[in-house]
Amino acid sequence: MTYEEKLLAYKEGALDEQTRAEVEAELEKAEAIDAYLAGDLFGVPGQDDALFPAAPSRAEALGARELKRSIDRAFVKAGLVLGVAVLASVLLIVFAVPKLVDRFYYDPGEKVKNTRTLDGEEANRLSLDLAVYTELMQPFRYRDGATVFDEGWGNYRIMIDSQPTDALSHLSCGFVNPLFAGEVRKNRLYLHDPSFFSGRDREVFARYLTNVDVRGGKTAEEIKEGLPKVTEGSLQDRAAVYVLLNRFLSYAEFRALYDDLTVETVGLLDGVSCRLTFSGPYALWEGEDAPNGGTVDFRPFNGGTIEYDGSDYPDLRTSVLRDGRVYHKTEELSTIEEEETLQTRHVVSMLRYMEDRNDEIEALLGDAFYPAAGMVSQDWGAMANALESGREPLRISAFSFETNLASLSLLIDRLNGAGCPVAEVDVTRR
Repeated sequence: MTYEEKLLAYKEGALDEQTRAEVEAELEKAEAIDAYLAGDLFGVPGQDDALFPAAPSRAEALGARELKRSIDRAFVKAGLVLGVAVLASVLLIVFAVPKLVDRFYYDPGEKVKNTRTLDGEEANRLSLDLAVYTELMQPFRYRDGATVFDEGWGNYRIMIDSQPTDALSHLSCGFVNPLFAGEVRKNRLYLHDPSFFSGRDREVFARYLTNVDVRGGKTAEEIKEGLPKVTEGSLQDRAAVYVLLNRFLSYAEFRALYDDLTVETVGLLDGVSCRLTFSGPYALWEGEDAPNGGTVDFRPFNGGTIEYDGSDYPDLRTSVLRDGRVYHKTEELSTIEEEETLQTRHVVSMLRYMEDRNDEIEALLGDAFYPAAGMVSQDWGAMANALESGREPLRISAFSFETNLASLSLLIDRLNGAGCPVAEVDVTRR
């Protein structure tokens, strides 16, 4: 029998005389110890009771100890509550608040509805923004793939995928574009290598933004004379070629020229991009919504690796992803008129997209945002209106492409032989 059981039996009077005597002796001992301890705490033996009160009774001492235990328990509970509150606050600050703050800033990782990539996932916002902007403004910097790592507080680490202008042809020549890493910090994109937006694409064309009709034409020999040594190279040496025209080409005329250039030279022209010119001294129409003048590019035969099937921006992307491969919508069309309708709808949708997202993309790109030089949101819309209404057709004032240096001389001869109204050719090694 334990001591607690003995005390319980003692209280109930169920002990024999011998055991009851043992328990009472223990109780007396305990009372004596309590009295002694209480005297040490509350009184000093041998002193005047007036100055030093007598030790409290055993009941009072037991009450004091119970009070101390209650206080200790209360402090422990308060400590636990405080600890839990602090831990919850820390977890909230570390995990929840950063995500909440993200909502107030541009989210490059936002999944965009009605999009699909080669891996079957929805494209993120940065990928689609870059796809539209670079197609319109940076023909040799086209990108439509970015990986995003959310760090919270409106900050993200990003990797802009290494994607050749035309992946299939570049695989054969060993050419690979660099991978660009950087950050998006509170709405602004910072690339570790800012050369991504420092290409000569618009710089070259900007030198020739004069009246197309007064540009002089050049023969193949004259063009080659202006390109000393640049055409010397192997199949692995790449060149960005800018062809300025001395008159506008309709889409049908350009398509015929492209077919002539690519006969028996499939793969020599990669990443073809056409320059459209609006308004200016060669405007075909005027009105309150007439654009202030501007140029945009579009890629007629390479739609990238994002498929878009939304109704807000019909044919925003012109790729069809099927069985892990990329097809262009023009492959399913049988006439040039159908192609031109598709290309017009594609350019209009890109302009509408930029009109709607002008502020966000301008804030994201900062000084690299070309419209800072004169293009504003309403210009995107005005150009879209011009094309959509049919008041301005697709008027091509220049085009660009990539090729290998060993084939450049042949292509220049073909340009001349096809009757292309060439005003100038600018070549830059890649």
